[in-house]
Amino acid sequence: MTDKHFCEETVGFDQDNHLYIRCGNPAKILVKHVGRNEGPYWMCDPCASHNIHNRGGQDITASERIKLIDRLTEHIDELEQLYYTLKARHATGGWDLKTITLLRDAREQIKEDDCTKRNP
Repeated sequence: MTDKHFCEETVGFDQDNHLYIRCGNPAKILVKHVGRNEGPYWMCDPCASHNIHNRGGQDITASERIKLIDRLTEHIDELEQLYYTLKARHATGGWDLKTITLLRDAREQIKEDDCTKRNP
């Protein structure tokens, strides 16, 4: 997938060279075409509307945001504990093994979740 800030829809096709020209407008909507093994693609409002109404596309932007929220809230308890531990350590001016372990574990869990998301 290319940069999500720009529309990935193609606006032209040259039969001789099979040249696709990307729209390139600011993208806001993630569209997946049902029954195709490709995409999803970031699109601008007009291209997304055309794909949804004429080409069987689905707006999956909301579901992707829900997945991200779920991923972030999985670790809310650990992050809250880490926050209060760090706050207490800052107040006393010291770091202990428990704080360092919490930081390492949080970092490793986030890395692991990120790798899992990229390589399901």
